[in-house]
This record gives sequence, structure tokens and C-alpha cells, in this order.
Amino acid sequence: MPPGWGAVLANRPANLWTRYLLADTKSAATGGAGRQYLYGVQGLRTVAAFLVAVYHIWFHRVSGGVDIFFVVAGFFATGSVLRIMGRPGWRTRLADLGQYWLRTLRRVVPSAVVVIAGTVVASVVFLPRSQWLSAGQHGLASLTMRENWHLIEVGSDYLQQGVAVSPFQQFWALSIQVQLYAIFPVILAAGVALAEAVKLRPRPVLAVILTGTFAASLAFSVWLTQTDQPVAYFHLGTRIWEFAAGALLALAASRLVAPPGVLKMAGWTGLLTIVGFAAVLDPSRLLPGALSLVPVVAGAAIIAAARARAEPGLLRSRFALWFADSSFAFYLWHWPVLVLYRWRFSESVSFTGGLAILLVSAGLAVATTKLVEQLIRQSPLLKRSAVATIVASALMVGACGGILHGWLAEERKSAQTAWRTVEMVQAGHSVPDGELAPAPHVATADHSSPYLLNCNMGATEDGLKSCTWGDKTSEITVAVVGASHDAQWIESISNLGELSGFRVISMTKNACPFGDVAAAGFDADPSCLDWNYAVLQRLLDEPPSLVFTMATMTTTSGDEESAWKLPYLERLSEAAIKVLGVRDNPRFENRVPDCVEAKGLDACGKPTSEALPPPETLQVPQLPHFTFLDITSEYCPDDHCPAAQDGLLIYRDNDHLTTTWTLLRGGTIHNAIRDLLGLDADPESVA
Repeated sequence: MPPGWGAVLANRPANLWTRYLLADTKSAATGGAGRQYLYGVQGLRTVAAFLVAVYHIWFHRVSGGVDIFFVVAGFFATGSVLRIMGRPGWRTRLADLGQYWLRTLRRVVPSAVVVIAGTVVASVVFLPRSQWLSAGQHGLASLTMRENWHLIEVGSDYLQQGVAVSPFQQFWALSIQVQLYAIFPVILAAGVALAEAVKLRPRPVLAVILTGTFAASLAFSVWLTQTDQPVAYFHLGTRIWEFAAGALLALAASRLVAPPGVLKMAGWTGLLTIVGFAAVLDPSRLLPGALSLVPVVAGAAIIAAARARAEPGLLRSRFALWFADSSFAFYLWHWPVLVLYRWRFSESVSFTGGLAILLVSAGLAVATTKLVEQLIRQSPLLKRSAVATIVASALMVGACGGILHGWLAEERKSAQTAWRTVEMVQAGHSVPDGELAPAPHVATADHSSPYLLNCNMGATEDGLKSCTWGDKTSEITVAVVGASHDAQWIESISNLGELSGFRVISMTKNACPFGDVAAAGFDADPSCLDWNYAVLQRLLDEPPSLVFTMATMTTTSGDEESAWKLPYLERLSEAAIKVLGVRDNPRFENRVPDCVEAKGLDACGKPTSEALPPPETLQVPQLPHFTFLDITSEYCPDDHCPAAQDGLLIYRDNDHLTTTWTLLRGGTIHNAIRDLLGLDADPESVA
């Protein structure tokens, strides 16, 4: 330990990110009464924060560092609340508990507001406008500490899958932590009240409550991670056990006894485990289930070692201890800096680029901590007055919320103008000079009616759902079956059905193309196999006049597959059911609307030869009653696949067509459907 650092750190106010660095135990060094400063845990905060950033920047994966934050936070928060509950009289306890939450406000609000406001400004400068509305919504969710729930809401929406990562996404962890800071003191206080009511010692009662909480949350975490890992990752219920692990450690800390050598080994083992955990395997799709026990146990081992002053020397280094105060702000800053770097420079971050991200994030973090957070947290006025703390916090949150609401209001106004242009163009007017329909910043929302009316099934949804469109009284029926690339044509075909007098029945499911997906070689959800079989049986039991489906499936690499569709097409052909199989549209590596905003139209297309293989290489089924339709020339004229044609933006993300384009450029498909149904041509229905 550098000379003088012990005294400096011992007199420094504790920080909320791992609040109350003083353990409520006897000093391990002196054996006397008092509180022990846990240098190793202070240094662990720095290591965990940098691990999170390093793995995000260069490896595009999670590190388990956030799991450690939850354990450490649970440990110190519980120690603090236990000290409060040890004071005489509930009046005093509740007053001190209120002060605990006020300290939480003074610690969290200043840094969060600065990062959110700074991210808004940077987003306006660096993000394409197509991302502004989504970013603003994430910003509001972050400001109200519900970003984890917002990520669950938009993450389960298939229409949002092509939306870029939010620069506010890192607030999910802080949101959960703040939610736990609100919940756990109540649980602990209720446990103490229960123990006193039944005349039992509080610690055994709390141990039972916390153990039950730990077990229930861990079981839920394991189950939900296996069932729906993306939701599990951000769910409060799957993270409570990590906080509870720290709480149990705090409860049992004074009773944990082990030889110094064992604790030293445990500390080093824990540190090496934390550092190498994500290097050995990619846990991004495995956390926060049972695998989270690895970083949780490792973090607990370091805490136990730190209590005996047996932590690894790295955690007591000058830099680790100095920077720990800024680790909270560093965690918040590193993510928007990384996201905006990728937009401005490159999706792939070089070594020097990554170092620049770390340095910029660290500089912003230190400035935020020293110039804002510490000044507010240590303000004598705010420490003395609960009202002053609440008013100051409300003013900061209100000002930031005003910025976000203003930003969103402006974007909604701009979106309304853009949609009026879309309506005008769909009504038959030309696209105004210099504009696109839909405009890139609203193109993501230009999707077909099945999504809006809940007629398109989710990728993991079980069962079979169908909806009826077009002329619902007609006995002539066209069935549209398949995945999202089939669903994007429903509105166009439905309009044709109303004009030409046929009924449309849709049976579509995200990420589940029609065919023998078990033989396709891609990772389809198990529900997709059952759904395909159910669709086939429905078509055979209630034969439509015509089936519309994609006959091929494209990939971003330019490949195109179709062989695995043949068994299902053969079954329909054997039943003498007519099928119109359409060639799939190209897919792009990046979101086309974002590319158009950032680089312009000319830079966002690609040659047909890169987007699709030559038509003669396709394995087109040669079956009775089957008609193959290749409309490549519609979206790839002159051997080039552009982002837009005649002012019409073709793609709403990287591979789905805008509804505007399908409505106005569906003439070839319309003609083929009428021919196969034996209907007379209707000039009004041809775009």
C-alpha cells in the first residue's frame, strides 16, 4: 500500500456503487472493535468495470462483471441496512432508512443525468436520424430506471430486431440495481420486524428469508434462461439471487473463519476466474442461469479474502483504488462511447480504437465523478436536508426529462410529416423531389398489417394462428404461408383480393419459413417444426385455390437455399393444390435506412451478383401445379440492387421490404395471382 493511502482512503466517504465499504465486523488486522476498510473490494470495482468494457469493445460479449457488481452491491447494502436495523427504536430505524435512500439519490442521480444528457447530445451528432426516436425512448426508460424492462419489451418485438443497439442500453444494470436498492431494505426491515414480533434473533430469520429468496430467484433464473434467454438477461427476477448472495455473505461475514493462506488462494482464484471467465467461453447466451454462479462465487471469494486483508495485490494497487470512485461513471460512459464510435468509424473496433474508447470513457468518468457527483453527494446542504436532496434530484431528473421529451416530440412531429408523404404517395402522387417514401427515419415502422393486428406469430410461439383478409365473402381463397418475407406481401395481396374478389388467409410465423426446416440446416425454434406441420395439414384438409409462399430463402452472404422446401411443395402438388413460389428478395449486411442516412443512396446498394446467385443455379422444383416467379428485376434492375427506386425506399431494415414498396411495385405478383386464379385483369389493381 503506498504511504499515506490508508489514511486518505479511510477518511473518504463511501460510494453507493459498492456502498459502505466499511464492514460491520471486527478488524481483521487488529482484532479490536471497529470497521474494516475493504481495499480489495474497492479495487475489484475497477477490475470489474474494465472487464465489462474490454469484453464489450474487442470481443462483443459479456464478461460476468455485472454479476459481480450485483454481489458486491448486495454485500454492502445489506451491511448498511443491518447497522440501521441494529439501532434502538423503529422511529430511528425508519428515519435512518430514509437517509439511506436519500444517499442513494445523491449518488445515482447526478452521474446518471450527466451521462444521459451527454448521450442525447452525442446521439444527435453521430447517430442517423432513423435511430433517434428509439434512442430517445431508451433514454426516458433509463432516466426512470426501467431500462431493463424496456429492453425486454422491444427485444421481444420482432419488428425491432433490425434496430441498432441503443446507446443507453447499459442502464439496464443500473436500473436493476436501483430497483434492488428499493426492495431489499424493505425485505430486511420486514424480516427484523417479524423476528422481533415472534421474539427470535433477527439474523437466523433473515438467513431463512434471504436463503429462500436466493433459491427461488436462482431457480427462476435457470428456468427462464433456458426458456427465453434474452428476456432472462434483463429480468429483475433472474438477478435478485445475485444480490441475495451478497446479502447472505454480509449476514455470515463475521462467522466465516479460514486460515489466511486459504483465503489468499481463494482471492487469487476468484480474480483469475473473473478475468478469464469470458475468455474461456462466450457466456453471452448462457447468462444469467446456473453459469452465473461462476462470477458470483468468484466475487464472493474476493470479498472474503479482502476481509482478511488477503486479497490479490493487484486490487490494492494505486490506480485500482484511485479509479474505483469513478468506476460507476466509467461503466455508464463506456457504452455510448463504444456505440457512437461504431457508427462514426467502424463496426469492428481496432486495438488503437479500443484504447481510445477506454481513455475517453475514463476521462469522462473522472470528470463526471469529481466535478458533478462528488460535489453533489458531499454537499453539506443536501446532507442536512431531505427536502433539499429530493428537490435537487427532482430538478436534475426533470431537466433531463425535459430534454428527452423535447427530442422525442420533435421526432414525432417529423415522423408525422414523413407519414403524410407516404400516404400521398400510396394514393398515387409522385414522391416530392429530394425526398424518399418512406423517409429513412420512419422506414422501420413501414411494416404490413399482420404485425399491427397481431396476426403474425412470434418465433417461439406455439400453435397455429390464421387471419382473413381481402374479400372475406369470396369462395376463392389465396393462402399466404411462411415467415416474415411472406408476411410482408399480405397487405399488397389483400388489396388485390378486395379489388379482384378473392379471400386471403394468412398463416405466418417469424423466423419460420414454410418447408422442412428440420432438414434446412439452420437453427429453427422447435415450435417452427410443429407449426409447419400444422400449416401443411390445414392446407391439405381445407385446400385453398392458391398458396403463396417464398420458394427460396436468401442469406446475407449471397447464397440462396430451396431444396429443403421441396418435400412440402411435393405434398401440395400431390393434392393438386396450386402454388405460386416467389423468389426471395436480397439481404444486406446492415440496415439500409441507416446506410442511406449516413452514406447516401449510391453507397447503399450492391451488385445483383453479390446479392443473389445466378438464376440458373437455383434448384427450382419441377412439379405439377407449381409456378415459380422470379421478380429479381423488380428490386434489382440493371444488375444492381439499389436502396431505393424512383423515390421509393425498398427496405425497412436489412432484408424486409417496406410496405409502401410492396403496395406500389407488386404488379408482377398481382398478375401472376390473377392468371393462376383465372381472374380477369383489373387495370386499377396494377401498380
